[in-house]
Amino acid sequence: MKINKLFAAIALGASMAAQAGVVDLFGQSGNFDQTTFGSSGSYYYAQSVKADAANWADLSFSLSKFGAGGTFNLLITDSVAGGLPGTGLRPNSANVLFSTELTHNGSGAQIFDVALNTSVVAGTTYFFVLQGFGETLADAAVLATEFGGTDKYANGEFIYSNSPSPFASIAAWESRYSLGQDLVFRAEFAGAASQVPEPGSLALLGLGLVGLAAARKRKQV
Repeated sequence: MKINKLFAAIALGASMAAQAGVVDLFGQSGNFDQTTFGSSGSYYYAQSVKADAANWADLSFSLSKFGAGGTFNLLITDSVAGGLPGTGLRPNSANVLFSTELTHNGSGAQIFDVALNTSVVAGTTYFFVLQGFGETLADAAVLATEFGGTDKYANGEFIYSNSPSPFASIAAWESRYSLGQDLVFRAEFAGAASQVPEPGSLALLGLGLVGLAAARKRKQV
């Protein structure tokens, strides 16, 4: 009986080993305000994120602005090859999965928490893009990370463009890869990423099966 309970617990732990979760870069020691985002500076800030489930449920990020506030756009796109260092990817302007206009009130730091509920493919890289072109927010600061060249989120890169052009017409993106920077964000993915147990869980599951078989054999004797 004890072995049966142990086996059940091991099996449950193995099935739950690879659940989708949260990527959270808030509260890190290397976070700082990356300035010049907006209609008169870097018109586009973008961060790539690797999905680990079929639904990108939620996204949070932070902008600071003192004085006049203004509007900007948040876009979610898939990715295409961009010839950049790091992931080598850039946003795909031909496939915008989500778009909304947001407003900063101009009173210091403001956290934006957006319910995306956007269908994605687990294991695929996507971008969230902050667009200042054609909007009114100028000279804002976006919370970013810098850890002395150590990338705290290896699955993504912070890239930007100073091109005063529509999103579909951007000819060049630049990368913060050499500085180990990412935009600070919290991304939540919903649902199961995979039901494949982790290697450690597989070993425990094997031991559980051996124990269960031995118990049954003793019972038959």
